[in-house]
Amino acid sequence: MALTYILCLVGAAVIIGLGKPLMDRLLRRIWPLSPRQQEAEHFLEQARRRVDRLR
Repeated sequence: MALTYILCLVGAAVIIGLGKPLMDRLLRRIWPLSPRQQEAEHFLEQARRRVDRLR
């Protein structure tokens, strides 16, 4: 019985973990980002890299 609950929890974690990136890709296909949004995402990614380098 406990094994069933553990498997359900692991399955839910995998679905949530993989589901978010897949949903982001799907939404971007349906509604592409504007040039300003693309630029903002680019700067956000650069900032994340810089912060990671500082650590």
